[in-house]
Amino acid sequence: MPLIGFGTWKLRHGQAREAVLAALAVGYRHVDTATMYGNEADVGQALAESGLDRAEVFVTTKIRPSDAGRAGDILRQSLQALRTDYLDLWLVHWPPPRRGMIRTSPPSSRSVARSEPRSRPSRRRKRRAATPGCAFCILSIPTGACRSMSPTSS
Repeated sequence: MPLIGFGTWKLRHGQAREAVLAALAVGYRHVDTATMYGNEADVGQALAESGLDRAEVFVTTKIRPSDAGRAGDILRQSLQALRTDYLDLWLVHWPPPRRGMIRTSPPSSRSVARSEPRSRPSRRRKRRAATPGCAFCILSIPTGACRSMSPTSS
C-alpha cells in the first residue's frame, strides 16, 4: 500500500477524471474515492485512460454504514463504476453510531457481510473486541472477497 494517496472528495463533473489522470502522471499510485462522492465512474475512466496496469494502482473506495444491508450490491456498483474486478481496500466510510454496531466474527464463508445485531456492547464484549479475531464493526470482508466478486457476478 503506497504511503501517500490521492483523494477525490468534492471532485465532480469530470474534475475527478482530470485530477486522477494528472495525479497518476506525476507518480501517485493510490487513489481514494467513495460511493457517496459520486465520482467513482470518473475515477474508473481515469484509471482506464492512464495506460497503467491495474496492479500498479492501489484503489480504495468506501461504503456508507447505512448501506451495509446492501453491501453486495454497493460493491458490485463500485466495481463496475471503477472499471475494475477488484478493490485493494474497501472501507466503512465513518463509524456507525454505537447502537448500530454489528458484531462480526472471523469470516467462514464467502458472504460479504455477516452480522449479529447488538444494541450496546457489554464490558465483556468490549474486552473481547480487543482480542484478535473478535471485533465490533459494520462489515466483515473475507480475504479475497473483493477480488472474487466481479461487477457482473450475482
